[in-house]
Amino acid sequence: MSQLNPNALQRATSPKVDGGRPCRSLAVILCGIIGVATGGIVLCLWLRTQWISHPDPRDWYNAFFVLFARNEFAGLLVVLALAAATLVWVAIGRPAPLRLTQIKPRLVLITLVCLTFGITALGTSLVFHQYALTADENMPDFQARIFLSGQLSAPVPPAWQPFVHLIKPTYTSYNPATHSWASEYLPVYSLIRALFMSFDSEWLTNPALAALSIALMAAIAGKLWPASTWKPILAAALLATSSQFLLMSMTSYAMPAHLALNLLWLWLYLAPEKRRFWLTPFVGVAALGLHQPFFHALFVLPFLLKLVWDRRWFASVFFAVVYFIGIAVWIIWWRTFLPGFVGGSSPSAFRVHRLTWLIQSIYFFLLVGWLAFPLLILTPFGFGALKRQTPIIRCAAASCLLTFGFYVFVRQDQSHGWGDRYFHGELGCLILLAVVGWDVVKARAGRDTATSLITGGVLASLLLQLPLRAFQAETFVRPYADAAEAFHHVNASLLIFDPTLAWYSADLRRNDPFLANRPVIMTPLRISKDQVETLEAKYPNTLFVKVEGLTELQLPTMHYR
Repeated sequence: MSQLNPNALQRATSPKVDGGRPCRSLAVILCGIIGVATGGIVLCLWLRTQWISHPDPRDWYNAFFVLFARNEFAGLLVVLALAAATLVWVAIGRPAPLRLTQIKPRLVLITLVCLTFGITALGTSLVFHQYALTADENMPDFQARIFLSGQLSAPVPPAWQPFVHLIKPTYTSYNPATHSWASEYLPVYSLIRALFMSFDSEWLTNPALAALSIALMAAIAGKLWPASTWKPILAAALLATSSQFLLMSMTSYAMPAHLALNLLWLWLYLAPEKRRFWLTPFVGVAALGLHQPFFHALFVLPFLLKLVWDRRWFASVFFAVVYFIGIAVWIIWWRTFLPGFVGGSSPSAFRVHRLTWLIQSIYFFLLVGWLAFPLLILTPFGFGALKRQTPIIRCAAASCLLTFGFYVFVRQDQSHGWGDRYFHGELGCLILLAVVGWDVVKARAGRDTATSLITGGVLASLLLQLPLRAFQAETFVRPYADAAEAFHHVNASLLIFDPTLAWYSADLRRNDPFLANRPVIMTPLRISKDQVETLEAKYPNTLFVKVEGLTELQLPTMHYR
């Protein structure tokens, strides 16, 4: 009589892999993804019952909650379906081995770089209509135009100085001492856009940075795992198929520049034996000055501490001096172009408040819904294997945790963005952990299963998640792009609209830094009777946009409360 094999009882519930070996941890991770996605869907459905998730014109700062409630049900449902299908697929069959030996890795990498540039460049027009939706996106181009004029700030004509608070675009700093204005943000990203703008190609800035990020991601993985041919390709593919990475690279946000410079910094840092290593802190200073310093500071801190831990005293002092000088330069910049800057934010901006739990939960679910699906499988394995990894990988993990954890104490949410844009500069570090996770999955589940799993996952991310996210973004952006087009092409000298009549319309108040274009866009908030009379006398050809006009432009004008 034959004995019963105890492993036979496990095969009904545990995924089968090469040679029939069960991989319980893979099943646990997939079930965990299903549970997390389900939790996000429940949160989304609950949030839809709350007033904060509706586009009410009286509160245009709630875009963060509106976007989550509107988009993440479908996004997380796709993640849930992919996880469930993967669990069933691995459990019931033995994946056919993929023959990759005839494919040249260099050709695959070049293809990924070109596809990334092509998809993101096309998306700037087809998805975002080459429109900078938010003030964060508008300001770099505003400042870039000033730089191209050979100035650091633009003078406001005397006739417009009494009305500057009515025509000033969001996040524009006006200096009453010099009667000039400039962006409130630090200048490096604007300088990058100015370079492209000089060729009338500013819309290609982020696609070019995205392509650079793919090449750097592969180079970093190649440096960390020189014996592996395919790990650089895996790292590049996980980045290139993440919807957050692709969608953000279609916008005018500074976040793709943060990611590209962070990856460049890490690539330089990983070559201490070469002279290019000493360029690392200079790249870091540029990254601090892109637009806000926090993103690079959080990314870089563990790696800087490693220099001290390793007792590399000369490098530590050199990095410290360069960073100190760079920080001083940026403080001087802010003091010059942002009157009232005192070297820090208001204490009320950094504290735990009653919505902290909701905001941090949303950030987490945004990462789950917007990253390439294989990242959700591989990253937990990577974190679980940290004890056996090199110090660089542990620094990458600390960098991820530090960045995500920091925003627990930031009172304000990200307001707008595609995915968790505050975490965008850390995507490279997260992918390094996923590459570590690949080794674990390959060892436990077998090479064929792991390869098929990742290949199917990146294809699903590109063919299922990306079209959904592109559709969601285009649907949101189109009315505002159309409204901006209409505003700036009416036959009038002055256009006045009330942003409290249409939700999220305040950023439509945009003007050329030199007020050279007509009409000038103005909002009537905080306007005096004398100013009204002056404007009526000086600009008889003035167009007042009423609520009916905003509704006709398909902007949300309904009050929900």
